[in-house]
Amino acid sequence: MNRLLQVWIKLALAALGVIALLPGCGNGDSNDFRVRASTTVSVAPITKQQFLKRANAICRHAWSEVLGNYASYSRRHSSELDEKTLFAKSLRATFLPGFDFHAFDRIYDMGAPRSQKKSVESVIGALQRAIEFGQRRIRIDGLAEFATVFQDYNVKAHKYGLDDCLVDATRLLAVQP
Repeated sequence: MNRLLQVWIKLALAALGVIALLPGCGNGDSNDFRVRASTTVSVAPITKQQFLKRANAICRHAWSEVLGNYASYSRRHSSELDEKTLFAKSLRATFLPGFDFHAFDRIYDMGAPRSQKKSVESVIGALQRAIEFGQRRIRIDGLAEFATVFQDYNVKAHKYGLDDCLVDATRLLAVQP
């Protein structure tokens, strides 16, 4: 093989490697979507009832913080963006990372009761998936579409008893465009 062909092959392989690392294009509905954050929780010396009490309290606090930040961001940018764009940017800039930090991270850090580890991982895995999927969406056109991103999580969280952690229509009315 001549030297020039070897260089071209190396460049092509390097380019393919870079392309493989890039996030996918499209509408974000890919079935091969993978969560980036770890959703494997540690075991904590608490009961399920203690876990639920603490996690629901974490979520009540998270909702207060997230909705306050959302409103502040929306007010600051309302004169420069149309309503749809403002809604989508506000969700990405405040709601999604805020709920990730104030709810997911704190529940994750708390750990799970030994006998409930898999159940808790299933719930917070669905939450992290919804958050990351929402952050990667090309467009979020409205509240109904946004709520569907959290549908799987809401079912699991409600079934487990995390009713203050639901990302449901009642709470989302505060972010309605």
